[in-house]
Amino acid sequence: MLRSLSTFVVFLIYGVISNECEKSVETCETSLLVSHRLTMMHKKVAVYSAGGRLYKYDVTNVNELNPIPINYVITADGWEDSRLVVVANGTLPGPPIIVYEGQTIIVHVTNHLKSEEVTIHWHGITEKGTPYMDGVPFLTQCPISPCQTFVYKFVASHKGTYWYHSHVGAQRVKGLISALIVRERMSLEMKEHIMIIQEWNHDLDADLEDAKIVFGFYENGKKFQSSQSLDGQFFSNIKAQSGLINGRGRYYSDENSHNEAILEVFAVEQGQQYWFRVISAGHLFP
Repeated sequence: MLRSLSTFVVFLIYGVISNECEKSVETCETSLLVSHRLTMMHKKVAVYSAGGRLYKYDVTNVNELNPIPINYVITADGWEDSRLVVVANGTLPGPPIIVYEGQTIIVHVTNHLKSEEVTIHWHGITEKGTPYMDGVPFLTQCPISPCQTFVYKFVASHKGTYWYHSHVGAQRVKGLISALIVRERMSLEMKEHIMIIQEWNHDLDADLEDAKIVFGFYENGKKFQSSQSLDGQFFSNIKAQSGLINGRGRYYSDENSHNEAILEVFAVEQGQQYWFRVISAGHLFP
């Protein structure tokens, strides 16, 4: 939770507890715990999707039992074979951090990965006067070793829609991402939604994806060709099987058939205005 002295506010955004700072305080403090998780698992029990709901792996009649609460499962695209992910505070995406212009942000990042280091990059933040808080391993800081904690402290100097992500290896592709929102102090009173968009491939580990970008990706005896942008730039040559919005999506085996996985829902009312903050967290490797 974000706090200044004893002040903090907690909200639920895209099924995740949000760290939202009050406008009146000068310093906001929160914590991120980085760890491994598996998709399509509820605690230590496998689940599957049916009709937009989740059920225990051995349930055969979905009409007789209550479904499993969706906020306790990392579903990704609903593929039943679990994929290993790296997440903050046990969710994909991690908790959004929401502050106001000029506030000082303090984030305690603890690494609970067993054999990987980690850093957090605050994407879009200028870090004027605090370049050592930019989260680039071996350049602005030593990476955070397993069972160690690093404290980031910087000023949210400019309003905007930003995001944070790991800057070590392919951890960003594995799920260590989320929103960092800096609100204008005199902003309009308007309800807002956060939309984090990313590609997903449930067959490949992120490190394997990285290697296939270098050596080539082959499928059914044919080499997969990279797509291009309008200006001729090549994107990564990894086949995206699904698209996720706030960590949820569906796998389509063909144009008309999908696995009935859970989708993200944005609640709106007719006649009301809403602010949608859209973040593209696609895993285009450099």
